[in-house]
Amino acid sequence: MAQIAGSAPANMLWPGETLSLTVQVVNKTKEPLKAAGRVRIVRYALYTLPEGMFSVGLRKLADEGGLPVAVDIPAEGFQHIELQPAIPETFGGYALILDLEGQEPMFAASVVRTYRNPPPGPQTRLRMDIHNVDALQRLGAIPNRMGMAFRAPDAPDYQRY
Repeated sequence: MAQIAGSAPANMLWPGETLSLTVQVVNKTKEPLKAAGRVRIVRYALYTLPEGMFSVGLRKLADEGGLPVAVDIPAEGFQHIELQPAIPETFGGYALILDLEGQEPMFAASVVRTYRNPPPGPQTRLRMDIHNVDALQRLGAIPNRMGMAFRAPDAPDYQRY
């Protein structure tokens, strides 16, 4: 399963925005898959431990509802599912989990509800070490590191460059 389209840049929603997305469910078996189910909306938080600050864990905070779904996928085929989950206005992270009858739960997508930030400008203080332009714009941030094109040390304009 994979998200293949979404209405919110970087899956970040500002207050009042709604989400629509498309997920692709793939049947990797030699049998057709016809099942009813539900996409659960789960609010979660990330945490780290003092002794392992580079290890991140997930903690479920609450079930926030869901929506019914059904699939009818031929053997070794796929189906696109259009979803309009009602993401709460509470700031934080939300996981969309697909539960189909007779199948293990599947991760569909994650979404963040965040406050609206002003666009980056000359006084921008928030800098981040990520390369997702949509996420940077949604967060009102700019890149922490800027790349430079390579210039050979023996190039005539090396010092000026």
